[in-house]
Amino acid sequence: MPVIVPDLSFLPPELAEILRSINIDGVTVSTEFFPGYKFEKHEMEKAIDKFRPDIRSYQSSQNRYFAWEICVSHEIEVGKREHFTNNSVQYIELRPVSLSSSRYTFYLESLNGFDLVSNCSEFYSLFFQRYKNELNSAFLETLTNSHQQKLKAEALEGARAQARAELKQACHPLRIAGVVESYADRFKLTEKMRQRETLTLLADDSEQNIEHEPKVIPYDYVEFSKFGKADYLSIRINQKYFLASPIRLFSGLIKGLSKCFELTALLNPEGKVVGFELDIGSNTSDQRLKEQILLANESSAGAVNVIDILGRRSQNDRAYCMALSDTGDEFFVSSYQRLLFELLKLLKRVFKCSILLGKNQKGYDAVTGLRLHEVNCPKEINRQIIEFCASVLEELMK
Repeated sequence: MPVIVPDLSFLPPELAEILRSINIDGVTVSTEFFPGYKFEKHEMEKAIDKFRPDIRSYQSSQNRYFAWEICVSHEIEVGKREHFTNNSVQYIELRPVSLSSSRYTFYLESLNGFDLVSNCSEFYSLFFQRYKNELNSAFLETLTNSHQQKLKAEALEGARAQARAELKQACHPLRIAGVVESYADRFKLTEKMRQRETLTLLADDSEQNIEHEPKVIPYDYVEFSKFGKADYLSIRINQKYFLASPIRLFSGLIKGLSKCFELTALLNPEGKVVGFELDIGSNTSDQRLKEQILLANESSAGAVNVIDILGRRSQNDRAYCMALSDTGDEFFVSSYQRLLFELLKLLKRVFKCSILLGKNQKGYDAVTGLRLHEVNCPKEINRQIIEFCASVLEELMK
């Protein structure tokens, strides 16, 4: 089973430092990394001395015990914790969060008597492969602004020179080269492709539900936070603002992003949407940058082009979403709240963002949307390029 580790202090300091440098604030570890997983015998509610853990694992050849504690309504008792620590009983405490009537995800609360990562080299290899794009971005950020601008300018000019040379070679007659140059100047294509704008993404139905103009404030960070008496984990932004409606915000963000960027849904073998791939373009017209939002321990194999997303509820009133493809097919979205959390983190990292605050049903400020600043839209750029090429061909056909 995958276990989400929300606090990097459980990891070796040098590994935690690397992950923080690329804005990773939580990881997922399989239970097979825990010592008790390999013990030969597992029993429920069996005593270790005078205390009963939820699950007791036993290794007869070494006469060793391992305790599994499931933290549902309260944490492990102080007396039990002290006894296990004093008697060198390894244990781990996990908090379950329901995904459906039969599926859970587990969060690490505490552990004792063993290192979460015992084989650092194996773990480093795993994370370097998984986060190599983020590591590369972190390296580029260490370059000075002037050096980055120089490299981008040189790369852009080199690509333009190569494109001109290839075009002139393919279109040898001087008339063709002259038409291309003329239309490039007339359409001011380069300037259009550099234009950047502000993109507002609203939760579904927020325009009808908001009576007044929403407040716009800077977006600092997002986290999962305990909410209400039942300690329900919910998404919170800037430490104090909850979402007016997570399912409507998720639906609105996907709709808005799919209108401006190339957005592809990633499916697992069961055909459920477990992530998205977002082509957000880059600062130069000849480079592409794709970002991937993916649930932990899921494969990105399989993909479908997403043009819309619908938020609905099942008969037992549990929230879920259906993604609508350009073929009209619908796909179940697995754990939309976790995907929304990963999407909010990605947008904060990639764009300069603000959050929009409206009033929820109780009259409190709540997040109803996002505003992305200085955005260039790949779909609009592609439309301009197609229009340019069509005009050139039309002139050449005369």
